Amino acid sequence: MHIDSIFTYRTKMTPTLTASVQGDTVSKQICANVTYDLNIIADTELDIAIPIANIHDDWVWEKTLYDSGVKPIAGACTKPRTYL
Repeated sequence: MHIDSIFTYRTKMTPTLTASVQGDTVSKQICANVTYDLNIIADTELDIAIPIANIHDDWVWEKTLYDSGVKPIAGACTKPRTYL
């Protein structure tokens, strides 16, 4: 939202998806893990400028609206099949 260069409001969403695959030759396993993290941040600016009255003030606020932290989606381990 932007009103005549006086008030600006922005919302920024940052999703992160992380996948990792690990293997082990001793146990002969392959494991996969998937996680996500979501942050939503609001940024507000107020700019008051009245040159005739010699007033020029800027204010900036930033607030985290939501932070999920790292959450698991899926995780699994598997061993290879043995065929005879």
